This record gives sequence, structure tokens and C-alpha cells, in this order.
Amino acid sequence: MTDLGATHSAGTLVPPPAVERPAHGARPASATGGSPLAPRTGDSRDDAPFGLRAILRAPGARELLVLMLCTDALLIGAHLVQSFTPYLSGQSFHLATERGFGEVFQYVKVFWVAVSFLWLAVHTAQRAHFVWPLIFGYLLVDDAFRVHEQAGSMVVRHLALTPRMGLHAQDLGELAVFALIGASSLLLIGLAYLRGSAAFRSIARRIGALLVLFACFAGGVDMVHSTVDRIPLLNTLLTVLEDGGELVVLSAICAYAVGLLLRRNGPVAMAT
Repeated sequence: MTDLGATHSAGTLVPPPAVERPAHGARPASATGGSPLAPRTGDSRDDAPFGLRAILRAPGARELLVLMLCTDALLIGAHLVQSFTPYLSGQSFHLATERGFGEVFQYVKVFWVAVSFLWLAVHTAQRAHFVWPLIFGYLLVDDAFRVHEQAGSMVVRHLALTPRMGLHAQDLGELAVFALIGASSLLLIGLAYLRGSAAFRSIARRIGALLVLFACFAGGVDMVHSTVDRIPLLNTLLTVLEDGGELVVLSAICAYAVGLLLRRNGPVAMAT
């Protein structure tokens, strides 16, 4: 009976060739998708190749996030000082003031996000990244020129909306505009997600989650805020929650986008 683990040669048992074992701790190529730089598809952990913590390890990204969060805290603190003390009486310190310090800082962050992804789309093989400059470019234009407010007023006039559910007619019009813009953005992201690489999809999941959180502050808290804006204390606290929440979330998005740009010679550029 023949031994399956060996072969006969000239009447002598010849042992099978030794199988080379990987070094201790090493992972076979098939377990990592073939390339050590390729992202692990389906890995949603934050320490995945495109997780927030992983991207913030890029030189300068974490420092940028800390600086932006410190500025956010300073702006929120200035708003509270103005609201509860006689100091800092200028309206520019109010978070909800048009062209105030808080809004201008938001413009800068949204601009950096749009430019970072535009650079990545142009200088890497991942053309799906063009969807992000479109979305964040719109956010910048909308914030700077109050597009959703003007469009909301048009909706109110054309549909003859009236106050209901504790919301002003203008709030309902703006909510309709937010729904339209949100649906359009989801369609663009969905198309890019279907055509994008595994690396793009991993990035899109993180950006998408942060955008949903941003929408909760910009839309959800804003709607609640409009129903209690006549109560001074609640008005102040909800302004901090709404505009302060937007500041913090956009700081995370900006640090993530710039971190991807700083790491463009690593997995972002190489993985497809």
C-alpha cells in the first residue's frame, strides 16, 4: 500500500518536498487581498486602512484636527460668553450670525475638504472622488449665499404652505429643499459607490456616516430649534448644539480629508 506522504525512488522512500512556512506573524497574500496596501473590504473597524484613526496617523492630520477642535471650542465659548455676560457684545461672536466668525471658519473647512478630494480625484486613479467636491462645493455655496433659505421661500410661495406641526411655513419649505438636496446627494454617492474601488467605498462609508451626523445637526436640531426659539435659554442651548455640532463634525470631516491627501502616496494612491 502506497504511503501518500512519500514516493518510492529506486527502492528508497523519498520524503516529500518541505513546504515553506510563512514567518511568525506574517499573513499569506490571499488573506490580505494580494497586496499589503490593499484595503480589507468589509472591514468597518476604525483601525481599518481607511478608518478615522488610521488616517489621523498621517503626519500633520491629528495636529490639524486638534487645532480645529480648539478653535471650535473657542468659538462656542465666545458665543456663551456673549449670551450670558455683558462681554463680547459684537454679533460676529454669535454662532448663528451670517458671515460671523463661526460661519467663516466653516467656509474654510468646507473649502479644504472640497479641494482635498479634488486633488485626490485628479492625482490618483480613483475618479469616483469627484463626487465629494460636488457635494461639499454645493455646501459651501449654500452656506455662503443662503441658497436653501431662498429656495425654501420659493417653495412656500408656490405651494402656499402654512404653519403646521409647530413649524413655520419657511421651515417646511427649507425642509423640502433639504430633502431634495439630500436625495440628489445620495444618488450621486450611490452611483460613485457602485463604480468606485474598494478603497473609495471604504472612504465613502466614513464620509457618509459623518455627513449623516452633520445633517442631524443642520436639519434635525434646526427644526426642533425653530419650535422653541422664543425661549431664551433653550434658544441659546440649541444654537450651541446645532451650530457647535456642525463645527465639530466638519472638523472631523476636514481632518479626515486632509489626512487622506497627506497619505496620498500610500494606500490612497496605490489601492484600487
